[in-house]
Amino acid sequence: MKWKLLIPVCLLCCGLVLADVVWLRLNDFCPFNLTVHWGFLWPVQANCSEVYHQSCAPSFNGDGAYYHVFSYQNENVVASMLDWVDPAEDVYISTPVLVHANQHLNSISVPEDQRPNWRACLYWTRTRTDLHKLTVLWDRTAGLLYFVELHI
Repeated sequence: MKWKLLIPVCLLCCGLVLADVVWLRLNDFCPFNLTVHWGFLWPVQANCSEVYHQSCAPSFNGDGAYYHVFSYQNENVVASMLDWVDPAEDVYISTPVLVHANQHLNSISVPEDQRPNWRACLYWTRTRTDLHKLTVLWDRTAGLLYFVELHI
């Protein structure tokens, strides 16, 4: 009788471990993360591919800082996907946003050669609370999109 109960319990435990591994992996996948946390629809037509990724240690809740860099093929889609802001047009607002994004990159030890050229980027940012921020930077000349995301 005990053996009949042991098999379903073992299968359930294996299923829970597998679900936890899949959840942690999906939480680290930028398009999934953006959709779940921000309702951001990934621009499939832009033909993006990830070229760099750095994040904090894995967390079950997805807390921490995340950084993704993507190259893209279709600039027109990228140009129209967000209301981009030019930092040169509003220095008083953009300077704290970019400094804050740079602090998050420092917190997860992103090397200098993998960081955006801040002066060349347009940006878009959203804040849900003081502890949930997303900054997307677009460097047209390099053909790169940078996502800096914080969840605490």
